[in-house]
Amino acid sequence: MHQFVPMGTKVSFGSFTGPVEWQIDTLTHILTCHITLRVGERSLLP
Repeated sequence: MHQFVPMGTKVSFGSFTGPVEWQIDTLTHILTCHITLRVGERSLLP
């Protein structure tokens, strides 16, 4: 069971508690992958 919480708070995944930095790293990774895919689809890369 996991909880969705607003940014600025801690998130718990079972017995694991991740700091805000962990959340930001995860979101950054997801956004980076998403942006890379979108750029690739548009063939904007040289």
